[in-house]
Amino acid sequence: MMRGQTTICGATTRKGTSCQNIPMKNSRCRMHGGKSTGPKDRNKLCRNQNAAGNKARLTTGKYETITWETLTAQEQNKLQQ
Repeated sequence: MMRGQTTICGATTRKGTSCQNIPMKNSRCRMHGGKSTGPKDRNKLCRNQNAAGNKARLTTGKYETITWETLTAQEQNKLQQ
């Protein structure tokens, strides 16, 4: 926005007051601009494939089959014996 302009965002804050930040093109400030509509690129719609097998925070064992499926047939045979 231009310098000296008196418009404000006007979104309702958590306190219940009106936001006093300078608005962007969509008439809301950078914090109240609205929810993202998601990626437009088809490649990005497939999500991050690097994190597909991430088990760093696994605590329940619910996804234990992920580990079994990543083993080779030879490794699976050794574990079954």
